[in-house]
Amino acid sequence: MKARALKENLLKKLGRGEEAADLHRESLGIDPLYDRQPEKINHNTLLELMIDLYEAGDYTQGIALAEKWVEQKSAKGENIYPLVYYYIAYGYDNLPGAQAAGPAEHYAALGEKAAADGCFPHRTEDYIVLKRLAAEYDLGMAYYYLGCLLYDKRVYGEAVADYEKAALKYPEFPTVHRNLALAYYNVKKQPQRAYEELTKAFALDETDARVYLELDQLKKRLNISMKERLSDMDKHFVLVKSRDDLYLEYVTLMNTLGENAKALVLIEARQFHQWEGGEGKVAAQYLTALHQLAKAAVVKGDYAEAKSLLLRAVGEYPHNLGEGKLESAQENNLYYLLGLVQEKLGETEDALDCLTKACHGESEPVGMMYYNDQPPEMIYYQGAGVPKAW
Repeated sequence: MKARALKENLLKKLGRGEEAADLHRESLGIDPLYDRQPEKINHNTLLELMIDLYEAGDYTQGIALAEKWVEQKSAKGENIYPLVYYYIAYGYDNLPGAQAAGPAEHYAALGEKAAADGCFPHRTEDYIVLKRLAAEYDLGMAYYYLGCLLYDKRVYGEAVADYEKAALKYPEFPTVHRNLALAYYNVKKQPQRAYEELTKAFALDETDARVYLELDQLKKRLNISMKERLSDMDKHFVLVKSRDDLYLEYVTLMNTLGENAKALVLIEARQFHQWEGGEGKVAAQYLTALHQLAKAAVVKGDYAEAKSLLLRAVGEYPHNLGEGKLESAQENNLYYLLGLVQEKLGETEDALDCLTKACHGESEPVGMMYYNDQPPEMIYYQGAGVPKAW
């Protein structure tokens, strides 16, 4: 189809319009997507067309096609994909004569100002275009896009250098600081610099919940105190509520710091939605809150309250957790405590049943690879739960 498009273009240039039209119709019969009128294509198809024309040396037609596309999209109030502007600038940069320099610089500047959201260069041609323009016109955003492309291709050294150039040119652009933080931590092994960059990224846009989650994850790795993390989350609780994973991290801190009643209230107040990598995590905090509250009730001698909490823990999960209980759920610790509580309440038969259940499970302590694997500490409860009658 690429060869057909080139032949059609050559026929038009030779003034053989009817042959070109016949070839176009024939090509459409082979591939309905061959119809590449500007009003019918998106920015990715446009860039592929421009690449075809530029490779054939026809910069003029590639520019004309793109300028018509930009005019139509702009008239509708649509944002223009940054690479379209850069490709037009690159086309002008390849035209002979000094008159092309002005338009090239103009479109390069438009590429710098275009919204960066969702722009992920990935082609070899993207690299060629951005590399030349960034160096020739000192384009900070072009360096940023180069950094994204190269980091994805694992060319880390050059990617970090490009990000750093972009950060110098546009120090108020939060995403370049966020990307630098990832590079400093994962590639350069410089956690403190990563923390500084990620802190700066969040300070520049305190509405970005994703960056705030990443900042908290980095704080955890840097062993920043849980109380400090929780205090900061309290200050940004609107962001915390906007994401299930961030909200769950807040609940986890509550549970770890002994605020189990508050943690349980927070869990019960939210409808969770499962996400990849989050399987079992909401349920784990729900059970932790109930288990810790039950132990506190035992300390107070309130065995009825402890029993009520533990029956909730070993029962069906509430719908708002977003997940159901697995058949293989490992609940030795819960049944062990429930058995002891029922002994205190004089419910001997039920206590024996629960302690027997606490004895079930794998007998070899192994690390957890998946969320549904048996935690190694459950073996302790298997042994502790052996009924006295045995």
